[in-house]
Amino acid sequence: MADYLARKEFDLVINLAMRGGGGGRVSSFVTQGYKTRRMAVDFSVPLVTDVKCAKLLVEALRLIGGSPDLKTHVDCITSRTIVKLPGLIDVHVHVREPGATHKEDWSSCTSAGLAGGVTMLLAMPNTHPPVTDTHTLTLAKECASRGARCDYGLYMGGTDTNYTTDSEDLTQRVAALKLYLNDTYTTLKMDDSTVWFKEERRKLQVEVL
Repeated sequence: MADYLARKEFDLVINLAMRGGGGGRVSSFVTQGYKTRRMAVDFSVPLVTDVKCAKLLVEALRLIGGSPDLKTHVDCITSRTIVKLPGLIDVHVHVREPGATHKEDWSSCTSAGLAGGVTMLLAMPNTHPPVTDTHTLTLAKECASRGARCDYGLYMGGTDTNYTTDSEDLTQRVAALKLYLNDTYTTLKMDDSTVWFKEERRKLQVEVL
């Protein structure tokens, strides 16, 4: 069986773990069943380990009649019907630029988004420095314009004081307002969120954490 798996001569492996999974004991990781499942993963052979999924697969095969074409050297199989979908919008991403590009930057984040069908993303404001005024918004937009590979928008972070500054002008330049009511990685935690709702002129969409 190991030789067949190594040569990818199996198109599908259905191998169910023992009830209870061996209780997490170290010995449960050296059983023949575990080795089979591990080899299926290592050699990229499709693997089913849940009995309900196995039953659904069998029922699906019965309904379509005959055996579907399986190609174990590719990640997916598509039908002959092509459905055109609009690009997805991810409304909550953390692009750590500026301030923590070792975690993420505009190039890596938007590239990952495009790979998953996302053509627009909206970035949270808890960068270093956080996006709270005209200066920091300009800085963040400069970073985005240099590195972004898809459409984007920026959130502005609400603070206990910046509602009195130039926030009215910023409403036309940001995607939404983010209010942090809990600890974050920056200084954006608010003690009083009501200051942002006292005037009807606030035109921002609001996301609250």
